[in-house]
Amino acid sequence: MGAIPITPAKQKEVGFMRYINRDILAKMIYRNKKIPKTLAEEIVKYIFDEFQKTLVEDGEIDIAKFGKFYCKDRSPRKGVNPNTGEEIFIGKRLTPKFKASSALTNAINHK
Repeated sequence: MGAIPITPAKQKEVGFMRYINRDILAKMIYRNKKIPKTLAEEIVKYIFDEFQKTLVEDGEIDIAKFGKFYCKDRSPRKGVNPNTGEEIFIGKRLTPKFKASSALTNAINHK
């Protein structure tokens, strides 16, 4: 089942937002599923806590038709302190990454 493009008129009708944060997500769940607001907030907190825990444990999160969150090794390198211009050493570290699924990419491009 493909995504349906949202027209500007529909965006205005449903109160389309350009971003979603935890609070907005909890409010959307609360309003649409008619559950207590505190329960919706707990659900959102639980989901993101589990995402973080999975990534910290060097895991990966794969959400069908949305995308994959994973961690990637970054090699140590030299950098420059933008305030002082001083050269600094940045050690090896893991960086969180996201790769969109083809379904999400196609939906964004209205295919």
